[in-house]
Order: sequence, then C-alpha cells, then structure tokens
Amino acid sequence: MIIRNAEEADAFAFAELRWEFQYDAIHLSAMPKALFLKECATFFRNSLEQKWVHWLVEIGNEIVAMVSIQLIPTIPRPDKIGNYFGYLTNFYTKPAFRGKGIGQELLQTVQSWAVGQKLELLIVWSSEEAVLLYKKSGFVENPTLLEWLITLA
Repeated sequence: MIIRNAEEADAFAFAELRWEFQYDAIHLSAMPKALFLKECATFFRNSLEQKWVHWLVEIGNEIVAMVSIQLIPTIPRPDKIGNYFGYLTNFYTKPAFRGKGIGQELLQTVQSWAVGQKLELLIVWSSEEAVLLYKKSGFVENPTLLEWLITLA
C-alpha cells in the first residue's frame, strides 16, 4: 500500500473516484458521468494551486482511497499570525477495501502532515458511519459548531 500526495497527472483518477464516492453516497446523478469527470478533473488541477492538498492510496496499480484538505487562513490574532486550519473532506475508500485499516492509516498520514504544517486544527463534517473512525484518531465532537444550510428555491 502506498499513500502519496496526488499530482496533476492524477486528475482523471481523482475524478473517477469522486464519481464513485458521490454516486455511492446519493445513488443518483444530476449530470452525465463524462461531463462530471471533465469538470471534476478541471477542479482538481486548479485546486493544486489554490491551497488544496489531496492524498491517494494505491494498492497495486489501483487507487482505492482518497482524502482532501483545504487550507483556510485564519484572521491574525495578537498571539498567532499566518495560521491556517484544515477542512478535511472527500474522504473515501472503495467498499471492497473498507475494514482493512486503510482509512485509519490515511487519516494518520493527514494528521502527521497537519502537525508538520503547524495547522491550528482540522475540521470535518463526517458521515454517521465514519464518526468512530475520526474519534479513534483523536477527533472530538464540538457542540459549538453550527451550520446554516442554504436551500435554493
């Protein structure tokens, strides 16, 4: 198993895995797959220059898991200037590879990277199924985190 940073050459593989992740999660598609793959690959290539970091897990020649972090700058404070926090998203492992510790090892890799980057914190909006994975890795629930969902008519 190889855990590595994704590169521009991974754009199509990233988009394919993202399609599988989202299709697996919602079981429907609002657009044709080919259009989604094109748009997602473009997003991926552009994101590499815009404070995003992506990791992939390879087993053999197959990409089986991924995770993304968006770096978000914090407003300067008297005690901290130039800080970031990380928004952890797009965490997905193909169903056939779940329960083998791959997600846990990938999350540990991201956490070690975050410590090395001196991020202030990592945040994640977890699925119910993944809460235990995050808690095992030291994430805690925050009762002061609120969200306002915007619905368009």
